[in-house]
Amino acid sequence: MPLVKLHVSAGMAAERRAALVREVRETMVQTLGIRPEVGHVMLYESAAGDRTAHANVNGQFVWVEVLMYAGRSPELKQTLLGALLRVVQAHTGLAALDVNLVILESDATNWAGGK
Repeated sequence: MPLVKLHVSAGMAAERRAALVREVRETMVQTLGIRPEVGHVMLYESAAGDRTAHANVNGQFVWVEVLMYAGRSPELKQTLLGALLRVVQAHTGLAALDVNLVILESDATNWAGGK
């Protein structure tokens, strides 16, 4: 039951946001081999004044959090991170330096409800 949170700078066009979340979901299904009806992808926007980073980082930076059950191999997790990075870059035009991704794992016994 992976859950993906995309944190982006405000102002991304609605059709670009929709395409980004759709492709992130497809990437999760394909890369992790999960059923298409499992998991969620959510996009959050924040205004320029509500975000900050080092001066060498683009102010439009993206933060991606993937929360999922523990137990997948390090190789699969690296494959997933690489695939998600490519998707975010394709939809935002950002350099890899400006996209941060993290996988947070939790034991399945810590989850309830939903799919």
